[in-house]
Amino acid sequence: MRVRSVVQRTRPGVGDEPAPSTGKAMTQRRVQAGYLFFGLAIGGLWIAHRGEPAWVHAARTLAVLLVVSLTLQVLHRRRPRSRPSSDGTRISLVRLIAAKLLVVAIALVVDWVLQRWIPNADLIVAIGLAVGIAAVGPKVHRYLLVPDNPGR
Repeated sequence: MRVRSVVQRTRPGVGDEPAPSTGKAMTQRRVQAGYLFFGLAIGGLWIAHRGEPAWVHAARTLAVLLVVSLTLQVLHRRRPRSRPSSDGTRISLVRLIAAKLLVVAIALVVDWVLQRWIPNADLIVAIGLAVGIAAVGPKVHRYLLVPDNPGR
């Protein structure tokens, strides 16, 4: 009986608190899920309005992205000071807007180029947006972060 309790105490994870990396892994999964959701939403928005001129797609997508970004920024600033971000960072609004402008500009150019040769260019651009945002978003997410200044 005593041997068993010693074995249980020496095995990692038995009776111990979760490893510190668990919180970081959970945050990473949340970031990935967020980019997957927004990638699918933006791709769906692009395909829902297929057949319209590319600049209309770009303007609508940019408007949605900017409204979502500004709304999230306001909600972040209204978060009580007693609940600061877990890692002391927040997303820079300027960097986020620049990244979104880049994504929309790339989608606009690709749509414009593909429409010359492919009849369903909107579908390809929508899939590209969804996959691109979901795949690349989590990788560049850390470059969008800046230190959180709760006193501001």
